[in-house]
Amino acid sequence: MKKLLFLSTFLFLSVIATGQVKRIAEQFPITNIKSTELKAADFRPQKVKTAYDLALNLSYIHHISNGLKDKYLTLPLVIIDGKPVSEKELKKLSLDRIRDYDFQSGVIATALYGSRGTYGILKIVLKE
Repeated sequence: MKKLLFLSTFLFLSVIATGQVKRIAEQFPITNIKSTELKAADFRPQKVKTAYDLALNLSYIHHISNGLKDKYLTLPLVIIDGKPVSEKELKKLSLDRIRDYDFQSGVIATALYGSRGTYGILKIVLKE
């Protein structure tokens, strides 16, 4: 009886998780993952003035803490108010417009966002 309860619970949770991943994948279409032109070995965290600076610093921390072998830094997938944004948009967004941010990396980010989450996910909420 316990095995049956365990299996049915596992199956139920698997179906829910699969549906969630599918919705996320549909919401964030495949984007090309490209490296920056900044060498990871030469980069030093910088004062944050824009969302781009924030993404670079988090990318560097992710790079060194995970022992990545990539020669160049790669920006995380950045989602602002629920929508993915480009590097160009990040450079325009000043820090004083950001209300909150959250950075996820590792297995969770990759599980939820697929290959788009390999270098982390930076979620930003703007001030009203």
